[in-house]
Amino acid sequence: MAQIEGGAPSNDQNSQQNQQPPARERKKHMSDTVTDALKNLPQANKLRKNTEIEGRNMERALQRAKHQDRPLLHQDASDDESLLRNLPLLGGGTKRGREDDEQSGERKAAKRIREEIILQPGMSLPVVFHLSLHDLCRHKVYTPFFTCPNLEAINSNAATLPLIKLNAPVLGDKQPRVLDTSAFEQKYLKETDMDRGQWIAASRNYVSFIEVASGSDTSPESVHWNSHFGFFQFMEEAEINYRAILAMDITLCKKYLSLPFVFDTGFYVRELDKVTSGTYNPPNSGGRGSGSSGAPSDTYSGGGHGCGRGGPLFPTGSGGGAQVTVCLICAKRGHYWNHCPSTSFADNTPLSSRPKGNNISALQSG
Repeated sequence: MAQIEGGAPSNDQNSQQNQQPPARERKKHMSDTVTDALKNLPQANKLRKNTEIEGRNMERALQRAKHQDRPLLHQDASDDESLLRNLPLLGGGTKRGREDDEQSGERKAAKRIREEIILQPGMSLPVVFHLSLHDLCRHKVYTPFFTCPNLEAINSNAATLPLIKLNAPVLGDKQPRVLDTSAFEQKYLKETDMDRGQWIAASRNYVSFIEVASGSDTSPESVHWNSHFGFFQFMEEAEINYRAILAMDITLCKKYLSLPFVFDTGFYVRELDKVTSGTYNPPNSGGRGSGSSGAPSDTYSGGGHGCGRGGPLFPTGSGGGAQVTVCLICAKRGHYWNHCPSTSFADNTPLSSRPKGNNISALQSG
């Protein structure tokens, strides 16, 4: 019977409408290269890619619902994509076998074992910079101790050296703990007590440390400190003016820590003129070590360390040259009044004044 116009559809049309398209074969990666690349993705990339896959699978589910409702109007969606496996988050790493545990233990033991070196008579041992020094550098803490004995003390006793908490870089963050530089200097060697030989060795070690920390001997910091210490070591009358040079070195090192600046010979020469003319204002004798604790160190106490301290006296009647450093307290050459270690004049008569902070204080007679 022919269908009446506007009436219900015939049985043939109903059968065509209900007919489902043939199931499609599931697609998968046939390339081992693609599979390996997906497996080796970093964990963060896997998480991001899984989020994208879940979004596409939701679109497929919607497309399937439309196809089920109107098969002839809407195409069926492809199969869902499989999520990338992420074993650490899915707990797959918690069920390792005994063999894996043994291999892991062997790897950890191998990391703890350090390679031995062969010592030869007269051999110069390599300088080693402990992780504590890198922590101080990373947190921008002024680090004063790079003499070889100090470095050896840190490497040998780092586990028992006192630490101190720094202010958190961001409010609410955990306060970092670093080596207490002031406590270390009190026990071992203050920067202001270094003689010239110790200072030269410390400066070379510091340049080597900066090269290691920055990863290059041509980094701006490495170039700066090479030029900085080279300027002081090879200047005229460096040994005579050592104490003033040390004070200038400490000041410029602290200034660089707060605001890095390019090495400029003209600037250093002008600062050096202030040193040699006696108009340079040295820093507090607390030295570099006050950086981590914030507590001022004891004032400089002398002690008779070698180069540039307590040099020969002026010849009688000699006024000296324009570049000579003269102590205003004991009249000896080679140091400034605020670093005077003397207890008497050259003729053994008692001193009439003494350093007191940034001033000279007269001694009471009788």
